[in-house]
Amino acid sequence: MFSAKDEKTATKAMAWSTVGVVVLYALLILTAAFSRIQWSNLEDPDMGLIHAILDWTPTIVKGFMLAVVYSVAQSTMSSIWNTNAALITQTMYKGWINKEASEKKMFGVSKNVTLILAVITIIISYFFVTYVLRALVFADIFLMVLIFATIAAFYWWDAGKWAAMLSTIAGLISAAALTFSGVGEFVMILKTVPIILIVGIIVGLFEPKPTGEALKRRVEFYDKVGAPVFGKEKYLEAKKLVESGAYK
Repeated sequence: MFSAKDEKTATKAMAWSTVGVVVLYALLILTAAFSRIQWSNLEDPDMGLIHAILDWTPTIVKGFMLAVVYSVAQSTMSSIWNTNAALITQTMYKGWINKEASEKKMFGVSKNVTLILAVITIIISYFFVTYVLRALVFADIFLMVLIFATIAAFYWWDAGKWAAMLSTIAGLISAAALTFSGVGEFVMILKTVPIILIVGIIVGLFEPKPTGEALKRRVEFYDKVGAPVFGKEKYLEAKKLVESGAYK
């Protein structure tokens, strides 16, 4: 998709990849469903797929399929590390801590963040997680808790820096507490997402509004991505101020 020669090719790539992902996930879901019937007393549902591979596949392909499962887990983990590192480096470090950071400095920070994330994941996996597949959930938590920070700004004018930061922190605390309390991933998501949204909205309503250059940058942002769905009137008023030079 990213290296497509034109938009038409990129669109087709996205469409076919979506179909492929749905089909592959459907196969896994069906396998998990049948394994649930076969092993009704299975303590850890994450092991359903592993039992299916060990019991239902020919001996000659068992090793290969298990290697594929771990390779998928490894590549997924690497992707999660890269995504988290990019979000932390670009959004938090360059956006909030060092706005004038050079490309070399950003590269160094990104490497360090990736290393820290990898070490944290390994420690959690070794001491707190029984199976490698469960470690993916812990590594993916940070992506989930950034839901407000990464999406709200596109649709809501009042989604500011503090709303993004505090909603992310609230999400991390909630997700960690619920996960270590023993609830399933689905329940953890159901309870954590509303907390993230509530904290983000409340903080966004009360945090200081942008002025000066910050106001100009926010207007320029919405000029590029389109007017926000919520707070469009505020955006238009700010746009008039910026165009008139009164924002200074």
